[in-house]
Amino acid sequence: MDRRDYWELCRRVALIPQGPEYAKPVPEELHVVYDGIEYYPVAYEVRWDSHGEPYQRAIMHDLAADSTTVGELERVRRVNE
Repeated sequence: MDRRDYWELCRRVALIPQGPEYAKPVPEELHVVYDGIEYYPVAYEVRWDSHGEPYQRAIMHDLAADSTTVGELERVRRVNE
């Protein structure tokens, strides 16, 4: 996924008010898929490898479990792609 697209999804999710017990009612149009599992985007992180190349990571909230996952941004897809 493109960095800017992911940023926009994160921004839109951040604007959704918290529901009861910290649940966030995120519409499916903002969901992403990573390794076959559905998430909603939370944050973006960039690091640099030993060659000075950027390594972009997506931080995502699991829709089935109350947990977060960090994965390679290039492997993140929208739900309907």
